[in-house]
Amino acid sequence: QFTVGYLLNTTELEPVYEVNIFPNPSSGIFNAEILFGHKQDVSIQVFDVTGRVVYDSRIKNVINKMIDIDLSNEPAGIYSAHFITSEKEWVKKIVVSK
Repeated sequence: QFTVGYLLNTTELEPVYEVNIFPNPSSGIFNAEILFGHKQDVSIQVFDVTGRVVYDSRIKNVINKMIDIDLSNEPAGIYSAHFITSEKEWVKKIVVSK
């Protein structure tokens, strides 16, 4: 038995803004999952420990997208991946292990 009632109050859900990178660590090929609440341009830069840019990409009108980041030609080590929109910036540590 169940009862059907009326919804008295609702709360609007906040849009999701999230960046995930996997697998991490990796031998050099990473997947970046970008989840935005609305279309945005995103700049992606990956830096090595010396501050050198080893990956640079700009993508327009992203809402939900999977992006391959190829660092397979880079040496093993720790890298910093920066995802930048007009509203927010994410910094993710990624590890290349050979």
